[in-house]
Amino acid sequence: MLITFEETAGSKDNLSFLATMNAFARGQQHAFTQLVLDTMEKLKVEKTKEIYTAAMGCANDVFGEGSLEGGWEWSLGLLTEMRSTEVEVDSVALGVALSVCLRARCWEVALKLAPCLCPSCTDT
Repeated sequence: MLITFEETAGSKDNLSFLATMNAFARGQQHAFTQLVLDTMEKLKVEKTKEIYTAAMGCANDVFGEGSLEGGWEWSLGLLTEMRSTEVEVDSVALGVALSVCLRARCWEVALKLAPCLCPSCTDT
């Protein structure tokens, strides 16, 4: 059974939004992923770390080598939004953001993110 985006939006359930976003990510539909985030904002549905991570993963699929530009910036924007809204930024979210930067060959940005994954590695 297929569930339309409108039905998902009507549910105000962040798990429904997560399933929808994952489907868009598999289909490399970045614009729809942004639409999901915008709709969640409008409906005041909580964006969890899983929601943000799935969205960043979509950027990784869509904006990889030979694809559209700007996915790494979009992912870093989501990471910044996570921090500003006090959503836990875990190692999975950081790893996805790092992966996006690496695929885009943004080495300097990736090097700045890498120590966040292993803070004890930089303690000397």
